[in-house]
Amino acid sequence: MSVPISPCKILVLGHSYVYWVGAFVRSAGPTSAGLFGEFTVAGRPCDISFDGVCGATVATLLSPSVMSRVLARGSDIVILHIAGNDICARSASSPIMVAMDVLRLARHLLESGTKRVAVCQVCRRRNWRGLTHEEVTAWVIEINRYLEAFCRDSDGVFFWRHKRVWNSVHDVF
Repeated sequence: MSVPISPCKILVLGHSYVYWVGAFVRSAGPTSAGLFGEFTVAGRPCDISFDGVCGATVATLLSPSVMSRVLARGSDIVILHIAGNDICARSASSPIMVAMDVLRLARHLLESGTKRVAVCQVCRRRNWRGLTHEEVTAWVIEINRYLEAFCRDSDGVFFWRHKRVWNSVHDVF
């Protein structure tokens, strides 16, 4: 008789991109598992959930109301997609500060019991509230450079460079 294997709990956490992907998956209803196929991590089946907050910055995700909900899930892996709104809000004074805030969030998740955190590359977007395309591109490139370097030196945190999403998320579809 075999002992059932507990699923690997994966949480995709972030801003509106995550919110809308989660809404799409939930709209598929009971068949939504088929959207992903049969994912396994180290031989364990995966339980994938989404927690996206429209307009979220790093500070939003670190707020007690969001963080208590996130930590209650007991996720093994968190895929973190955040920082685009931090550029718009200018909640940090420089690209390095945005990257440091993202890493602080990732470390908080690790210290709270998450085993691994994947920090996703910040993608360029349209409609950057009052910023020029050149300003946004410069910030995004710098933030990603810092995130990649910081994650390289941080146990349990790794940088996930998106493929085919640099110009627009519409390139994926």
